[in-house]
Amino acid sequence: MVDHPSALESVVGWQWAEFGFEDPGGSAAEWCADLLATFSRDEVPLGYLAMEGDQPVGSSELIEHDLRSRRDLTPWLAGVIVRPDLRGCGVGRRLVRTVESKAADLGFSTIYCFTESAAPFYRKLGWTRFGSDRLYGHRVTILRREV
Repeated sequence: MVDHPSALESVVGWQWAEFGFEDPGGSAAEWCADLLATFSRDEVPLGYLAMEGDQPVGSSELIEHDLRSRRDLTPWLAGVIVRPDLRGCGVGRRLVRTVESKAADLGFSTIYCFTESAAPFYRKLGWTRFGSDRLYGHRVTILRREV
């Protein structure tokens, strides 16, 4: 993401619409500023954009922690989002595989993610159920992947 700061506003808009409930006191503008300030190229946290020409079509992240209640688990695949009109075209799969590969390159053997409704998508990619939790009143499934 650090290479395409102008694309970040669109991606954060999609993320906020999909995941904003996870941060009831926050805003899309705060998310955008936080992402720009924290992402690097070679260490966690990392962010990736899928681009079609000069337009962003999706994103994914590798971050240290994603659930406050599970700080014992690290790192996490997070922020996987694909522009709604391109869902089902393989963009999400490529974004997940990019994060998996980078996690392995950084020496991690296992990565985690959580989802409210996309567990079938992740299971198709080889992720397995690790457990469940609650996030702001929503039940979420925690998944893991050996990389």
